[in-house]
Amino acid sequence: MSRKRINSEAPLTPSQKNKRYYEKHKESELQRNRVYHQDNKSKVNLRHRNTRHRITQEWFDAKIEEQNNHCAVCQKEFQGTPHIDHNHQCCPKLRSCDKCRRDLLCEDCNLGLGRFFDSVTLMQNAIQYIERHNK
Repeated sequence: MSRKRINSEAPLTPSQKNKRYYEKHKESELQRNRVYHQDNKSKVNLRHRNTRHRITQEWFDAKIEEQNNHCAVCQKEFQGTPHIDHNHQCCPKLRSCDKCRRDLLCEDCNLGLGRFFDSVTLMQNAIQYIERHNK
């Protein structure tokens, strides 16, 4: 599809050029992106995590060093990629900012806190339940 410019005297902006190129070559660009994502999964995942939580890789690496590569809750050494814990009442789902970002957790501790919705009352009830049934 050929588009006419409103002002034929003005050159296209880089953004307009990119959009036109993408429209013309959509299938090949989608395939190129699929191949890139398959070949660079860890790089893409890091960029996604860092963008989602608005952090730099330096922040993440410093946090791992600060926590001596251990979970802030259970103190076990990280086996997989640590999860960035944050207060879910601050930012929308799957996001975080400087105000709500806390520490790095292992997957089990992160899921545990998430299932209790960061509720101290629910966690205290769970502790009492475990204590009652461990006698």
